[in-house]
Amino acid sequence: MRVLVGAASVVVVAAGLKAAAPLLIPLVIAMFLAVVCFPLVEWLRARRVPTVIAVTLTVLGIFAVFAGPGAVVMAAIRQFIAAAPAYQRELMRRYDGAVAWLGERGWDTAFLQDLVDPARIFDFAVGSVSGLVTFVSVGFLIVLVTAFMLAYGAALAGPPNRRGEPRTGDVARIIREVQTYLGVKTAVSLMTGFVAWSWLVIIGVDFALLWGLITFLLNYVPNIGSVIAAVPPIVLALLQLGGTEALLVLAGYIALNQFLGSFVEPYLLGQRLRLAPLAVLVSVIVWGWIWGAAGALLSVPITMALKIGLEHSDEFRWIAQLLEGQRPGATGTAALH
Repeated sequence: MRVLVGAASVVVVAAGLKAAAPLLIPLVIAMFLAVVCFPLVEWLRARRVPTVIAVTLTVLGIFAVFAGPGAVVMAAIRQFIAAAPAYQRELMRRYDGAVAWLGERGWDTAFLQDLVDPARIFDFAVGSVSGLVTFVSVGFLIVLVTAFMLAYGAALAGPPNRRGEPRTGDVARIIREVQTYLGVKTAVSLMTGFVAWSWLVIIGVDFALLWGLITFLLNYVPNIGSVIAAVPPIVLALLQLGGTEALLVLAGYIALNQFLGSFVEPYLLGQRLRLAPLAVLVSVIVWGWIWGAAGALLSVPITMALKIGLEHSDEFRWIAQLLEGQRPGATGTAALH
């Protein structure tokens, strides 16, 4: 009975999170943005800058970081949406040509008509890119909520920590680990997006800036984000330039993600993440189902926070151990292999 009640509670909570997504997503994004930016507030306060001015300067810095690039990205999205019908016609032309070529050689192409619908796939891609406009449009609300969270966090933190001594407690540990993860992930994502943009510019793919931004954002999604980010520029390179250029784009993305994702990022994170690969993949799927793209982007920080909280529960510590890759009830670093 306890298991059934617990499972029902999980379903109810998940359904509530999914239903309240329009309200919760901006709040959760603002919370993580405040966590990342709070060290700057603390640094300013430690140098005798009043809290109000420290928060104001931090928020102005956030606006400076997002306002200029945001306007450029909005313009690129509008241009892509305007040019989308021409690319869709080219995609349909090539698809029909491929189907006809297969039919001439005796292949049964009837199943392709039901299995693959290029028009629907392209509409989905355009709709996903258009969704960035909605995300940017709520950016002001997110920054405003972030400002209040920074001010509230400074009030809770008390006097500035001038000697740089680490704060203690579970909440402080969650904040430190999330700050480390998001800081490293942001740096690696920036490098990934910049290199991808530069490579696409060299090859001559249209809307390289837009694909670079999408690569930057999707790099936050572990395991599958970089794969999804590579698909639109590869398809566009095939439609616009040809097969050779598409292969060059593919090779560039593979080399980029292998170097940064397999060597640089693990080296910078070290053992700080402490989440099993399977737990990371499942968290991406679950939070992506609950909150869509925003949930997939925030899946790892949310799971890290949940794991730290579960570690201090006698009843649910075994879940935290599974998330970390340990056998339930094991001590030390006995990991599952």
